[in-house]
Amino acid sequence: MLDYSIDSLLTLEQWLYSKVAFRDKTKSEIEWEDENLSIKYETEFSTKILDDRSISLCVDVGIYFAEVVRRHNPELEWQQVIKGKSYITYGHMVLKGKGGCRFAAYTYYNQSILLFSKRKKLRSKI
Repeated sequence: MLDYSIDSLLTLEQWLYSKVAFRDKTKSEIEWEDENLSIKYETEFSTKILDDRSISLCVDVGIYFAEVVRRHNPELEWQQVIKGKSYITYGHMVLKGKGGCRFAAYTYYNQSILLFSKRKKLRSKI
């Protein structure tokens, strides 16, 4: 049950893991990673990525996650980033706390990709 409780996040996480799906990366996506990321991060990237529906679900779950955090931390508030067009959060709704700390829902999406990729890789080795 999604009631904005901390426990609801565990239920939502299990549901999300049951819904995500992967697709093969395109040749151009793989080439771009090889040219732009492999040297910087010195790692081999997966040839799979979350499909569009899964990405959308992760963003939605990220928004719910942020709202749960906000409801349990009254000093946090939603704010749209309208300064700094070069910032990655420009134009996005973020949670902002005292001291300027920000959390953007798409951050959850990015972390989800890493988690799903690692779990998929671990499962393929079992």
